[in-house]
Amino acid sequence: VDYAVIAGACAVKVPQLWRILQSKSALGISETAVVSEWVGYGTTCWYNVLMGYQFSAWGEAALIFGQASLVLALVWLYSEGIRLAPRLAATGAVTALVLALQTAELPAA
Repeated sequence: VDYAVIAGACAVKVPQLWRILQSKSALGISETAVVSEWVGYGTTCWYNVLMGYQFSAWGEAALIFGQASLVLALVWLYSEGIRLAPRLAATGAVTALVLALQTAELPAA
């Protein structure tokens, strides 16, 4: 069952990605919602990696995180009036924070 869920997760964002690419527009997509999803799934993935859980337990989140990353990049690319520099800086800061937290001690599962 775990692997079927992971297989299904491969296609969660595909329709959205396809429509964005096809129309070359992100009109109607909330950047805030996409960023929230990106942070949520990213946090879930890193926590599970740090705790040493099997991929089958968190692989769905990893696949959706990757797809959410693509949606976020396309939203930034195709949205008018968005300044990329602060967004890329924030993305770098979040990534650095996650990597720093990776060395922190977490309570045992």
